[in-house]
Amino acid sequence: MADKEDSKLIESPEKVNPLPYYDCANPTGSREYPSTKPITKLHIYDFDNTIFRSPSPNPNLFHPHSVEMIKRSDIAGGWWGNPWTLRNVGLGWPVETKRKWEGFWNNDIIELIEMSNSDETALCIIMTGRREDRFADSIKELLEIKEIRSDALILKKNIEMDTMSYKCQVIADILEHYNGIVDVTIYDDRRAQLTGFQKFLNSYIKDVRSNLVYHVVPVFLKVYFLDPKAERALVEDMVKEFNAKSIGTTLSLKKSIFYTGYVIPAPERSRLLQLMMYQFPAVFNEDTLADQKILLDFVVVSKHILTKVHEDELLTFPEMRWQITKIGSLDEYNYALKVVPLIFTECMGENEFILPISTNLEAWESHNNKFMFIENYKKIDDWQDCPDFAEHGAFNSDFGKISSFKINETKAVMNGSGNGGGKKRAKGKNSR
Repeated sequence: MADKEDSKLIESPEKVNPLPYYDCANPTGSREYPSTKPITKLHIYDFDNTIFRSPSPNPNLFHPHSVEMIKRSDIAGGWWGNPWTLRNVGLGWPVETKRKWEGFWNNDIIELIEMSNSDETALCIIMTGRREDRFADSIKELLEIKEIRSDALILKKNIEMDTMSYKCQVIADILEHYNGIVDVTIYDDRRAQLTGFQKFLNSYIKDVRSNLVYHVVPVFLKVYFLDPKAERALVEDMVKEFNAKSIGTTLSLKKSIFYTGYVIPAPERSRLLQLMMYQFPAVFNEDTLADQKILLDFVVVSKHILTKVHEDELLTFPEMRWQITKIGSLDEYNYALKVVPLIFTECMGENEFILPISTNLEAWESHNNKFMFIENYKKIDDWQDCPDFAEHGAFNSDFGKISSFKINETKAVMNGSGNGGGKKRAKGKNSR
């Protein structure tokens, strides 16, 4: 997973086995690779969120537009280009190494890799768009700890080429050398990548090898986030690194509090999404979940910061359990659940509260006043009872001030006289 750069073809190795050139697990050049004769299958496995649960930027911690900014390669390499996003996984590299990264592996895929390795007719490749110069050592260490073998480990070399084009070039070079391959299987978690592979292989079949067949297999893993404090500190460091190198542009990280309420933790959110998928498959499906573009994060209690008395009362119940009672829709993108607290507090009483659900985060991002966006859900007048949710429609949440961090970008512009003189004026640019 790497940011796009300008595409241009790699100067491919002359008609020799391309694996020694691409394989970063062969620094000495002494590794032996399978000969061409028995190989009729090519099995390619992505790394991030296919083999290993790599952390994604947390949309509950950062403003949606700031999440996209964090991925920019000019900001300390970007999320997928900064080695510390991987080395901060779990309890930290030293601790997790001793635990052999238990809980972070996709064991189903690892079993398939083992089957690929035991098949003498299959060439087994692990390939990722992460930069070789930044991630080769870390990924090799992870795979060695788990004793995961492959015929080659391929990361993206530091060249001006987007990830999709790079991977397709690698596949083309492998197919040219291993010209007996008639079956290609690719495992990846990103639909855009799988679509790109399909387009490339369809063209390859048409122009080069008509007897080639292929399978692209989507992989689904639960989204994993870093510890919030660790992630915030990491992003702060990325912002500082950018500012130290940047001329004319400054980034700052600000915290915005929207309202007071109860935040739904990731495991409960995942369970609720699965429940919504079961009840409303036309709206909530694997495509929507894979894009991580669903707002289902909190129950709003107040648009204000509560009085000290009320806040102290709610803090005596920092964990609240709710029961879903009704569901309604504002439009085809915006739904809401009515929920009631299962723990009585005087300031909340037996009132029903709203849990907003949206599959259109662009609308959420476009509202400067987040509470007014939530207020729109109160316009729903067609609420339906949820008897199917009686058994499984209870969920837990944690009290807190609903907030997120936002990266603001300030650009210095020249504003002076016609002789080129003048002084710099800081122009603030909202990260929206």
